[in-house]
Amino acid sequence: MEKSFFRKAFLDIRNSLSPTEKSSLSQKIKQNLFCLKEFELANSILFYASERSEVETLPMVEESLAKKRCFLPKVFRDELKVFEIKSLSELSPGYYGILEPNAETETELEGIELIIVPGLVFSKDGGRIGYGKGFYDRLLAKTGSIKIGLCFSCQLTEELPRNEHDQRVDRIITEDGVIYCSIE
Repeated sequence: MEKSFFRKAFLDIRNSLSPTEKSSLSQKIKQNLFCLKEFELANSILFYASERSEVETLPMVEESLAKKRCFLPKVFRDELKVFEIKSLSELSPGYYGILEPNAETETELEGIELIIVPGLVFSKDGGRIGYGKGFYDRLLAKTGSIKIGLCFSCQLTEELPRNEHDQRVDRIITEDGVIYCSIE
């Protein structure tokens, strides 16, 4: 099956969650992420700013800011660049209305220990399909950081089509727990 099939099918499933369900499930995902040993030990984390029906990440960022260095991506042409933030007030709508840092000094990926990755659908072996622009695949290809996908359990499937440039995640966190991905 084509990736476009998976994008549409799983976006429809995710969009079917009520705001109350989404909020409740996002809180459970946050708890599972914050209990993850790699998260507890990490000092620097690249989050994404959630939008629409995605797992709500802004409460995660806000709570993390008290103890960790937090970074968010910003779109420049066809790539993501990374910027540190000290407060959610440093974000404003950018590419497609998604919140992005106002900062102008880019951060290198080398110092970032964890990367929190969005996706429309994930497979249990760490495969992911995003919105189709390849922003995260290009970013993830440049780093050896631990990559953690966040999604609702309704966004999981056994297998996904994969291209040569597709990057996998090391862990997937849902409201049900943590999946340690086996990458073959």
